[in-house]
Amino acid sequence: MERTTTKMIMAAVFSLAAAGAAAAADSRVEDMKSAGRMRVCTVDYAPLVQKDPRTNEWQGLYVDLTAQLAEVLAVKVEYVESSWRTFVQNLQTDKCDLSIAPAYPTAARALQVMFTDPVSEDGQAVWALTEAGYTSIEEIDQPGKIVGVRAGSANERYARQIFRNAEVKPIVSDVQAATLMEVTTKRIDAALIATMSAQNIIANNPNLAPITSVGDPSFPSSIAWSVPRGEYHFQQVLNAFFADVATNGTLDTLRAKWLKD
Repeated sequence: MERTTTKMIMAAVFSLAAAGAAAAADSRVEDMKSAGRMRVCTVDYAPLVQKDPRTNEWQGLYVDLTAQLAEVLAVKVEYVESSWRTFVQNLQTDKCDLSIAPAYPTAARALQVMFTDPVSEDGQAVWALTEAGYTSIEEIDQPGKIVGVRAGSANERYARQIFRNAEVKPIVSDVQAATLMEVTTKRIDAALIATMSAQNIIANNPNLAPITSVGDPSFPSSIAWSVPRGEYHFQQVLNAFFADVATNGTLDTLRAKWLKD
């Protein structure tokens, strides 16, 4: 009887400790409001998140949304420049409260962070110099051809599924346009880049050599923001915020501003 009572007491203690730990891990909103700041991880992905080279300030559809979210929370925004290789780690090590890196919510990533409801959608496309005259992906997937992808991005995994014969070359850069620049300088034969981002880069850089997509876009995916694991309250606040801006027309206005067809 005594042993049973002791076990029950110990189980209760462990249960209370676990509940306390869970509550402590779900305090991000209160912590941000107390600190008066929201630390936000960014990764270049025009036109959703990009740095204005003239002012060195972050801009884009997600940046405008972040500013409105900060008003709701009554906090200031502190941007933490990250990369596809570091944004998850930055969330895990408390360098960021929120990541607006336009990430595909894959199961592998969901093991490490929590995702919001989808904010946008995008797909992948293969891009090459127009003068190369490629009419199919099969023409590029040949020995001796090089296909560039942004290192650490989901594109790298997609590229290795598509290209079995061509070399897949990760491009180490925090600038989304860098992979397309490798195409224009003919250091690589093609690039696998998100459709939305590539279209924006091409439209805003008329000095680039003519580049066109080859084949049909593939791997359509939703895009979401992410928060540290255990931050259920913050996740729900973000989802409610997205629903609100979608309902009141704010999201449509910002899309018209940034997503040029």
